[in-house]
Amino acid sequence: MLFEAVVLPIILGFIRGGSIRNLEKITIKGLPLLFLPLLIRFVTYNYSQGGVDFFINYGGYLQSLAFIILIGFFIMNRHIRELKLVFIGVLLNSLVIFLNGGAMPVSEQALQFTDVTETPVGTHTFITQETVLPFLGDIIPIPSPYPFSKVISIGDIIIVIGIFLLIYRNMFPGKSFSRAPSTLDID
Repeated sequence: MLFEAVVLPIILGFIRGGSIRNLEKITIKGLPLLFLPLLIRFVTYNYSQGGVDFFINYGGYLQSLAFIILIGFFIMNRHIRELKLVFIGVLLNSLVIFLNGGAMPVSEQALQFTDVTETPVGTHTFITQETVLPFLGDIIPIPSPYPFSKVISIGDIIIVIGIFLLIYRNMFPGKSFSRAPSTLDID
């Protein structure tokens, strides 16, 4: 989802006359609270897929910890409008993960439309009759020939839209897309 969320808005911003330098003007607080959860999720996912017992057994807890830290990051940056959208997506993903023992439910049927061959383990699990809120899980297939074939959730889509808007809107000089709109006094 990195390409869709980060690379596409930069390309579109350049085409429309924006500058990547304008992104420096975004005031983001607590960046370690963004990168630590991403690192936790990356390591947990890769080691659980690699068969490391610790990450298979405790991946759900680590995933939950990562989301709790991430929620703290979003609370600190609630002044950035687009991050509110990302926060909603993270909350939806967090909710379904918390309610399903720390693992993201994945549709086995949706996986059949993709090039994904790994069986969910550690941070992911197949949707079953016992799955809570399965519609918030990874149920939306993005099939080949799309180069990044995968299954995503509604929360993932909202996250990508928020990051896309954050980057794209802030590439244009003199625009203050990320600040809350000012109030107007109407007499």
